[in-house]
Amino acid sequence: MADKRNPDGHSPRYWRSHPKTVPKIEDSSEGGTSKFASSGRKWEWAHTLGCLGIAVGIGGLLFPPGTPEAFIGWLVVLFFFLVYPFLHFSRIVLPFAKPKIAYTASTAVLIGSISVVGIKNFPKPAYYHSLSQKERTRFIDALKSQKTERQIVRVSCPNNNEDLCVIAKDYVELLQWGDWKVEGPAVQRTSLAKPMAGIVLMSHSTGIGTPDDPRTGVWVKQTDSNRTIVAAFKTLDTKLTEQGDYTMPENTIGLYFGPAPH
Repeated sequence: MADKRNPDGHSPRYWRSHPKTVPKIEDSSEGGTSKFASSGRKWEWAHTLGCLGIAVGIGGLLFPPGTPEAFIGWLVVLFFFLVYPFLHFSRIVLPFAKPKIAYTASTAVLIGSISVVGIKNFPKPAYYHSLSQKERTRFIDALKSQKTERQIVRVSCPNNNEDLCVIAKDYVELLQWGDWKVEGPAVQRTSLAKPMAGIVLMSHSTGIGTPDDPRTGVWVKQTDSNRTIVAAFKTLDTKLTEQGDYTMPENTIGLYFGPAPH
């Protein structure tokens, strides 16, 4: 059998006996890379950042940040992780478009998607929360906006909830800063026949209605004071529940601070 030797003059038996001396065979393609080089795909930052961005997004949706500041920070981090993968994959999804157009389109899609997520999931302030100076100023300015005669305000809270009575006391002071007269002036402890959640605005009603039929109600006169109080709490994104009370004097409106609604 003929001994097959390569151009260097060595036979296959020699290469088997001296494996460390096997020379690298250059590839015929441009660049001359070795056939013995790794055949795996090239590692890409886009893949890593994309996976991290997905993880950050899922984590933020499952465990949403509790404060607006933390939520905005989460959106910024999400954008940071996803912007490069979006730019990278835009050249794959839009191979026919010019680079600038593809990059602009992908960035717009990313910003739009994050904006939608942010708007739909943005955390709202707690129903009862410490008011900032801006919120206090808006509330007081709304109270001062009424130029007609104002009704007296009766502020009350549940008998057995000191925390709600403390919150009610803070609003007594805000009403006084807005030049409104508070009955007392003090926070009165009371108990509603039908317990209600949140802040209840009680006005004088024309009668007791039909207690045995929950589908019926009573007539309540809408005064300038009613509308001003509702508008003032609207500046805090706080919705009031309006209730008629025939025991309430005609020149008085009540603010009852009940448990925070779920």
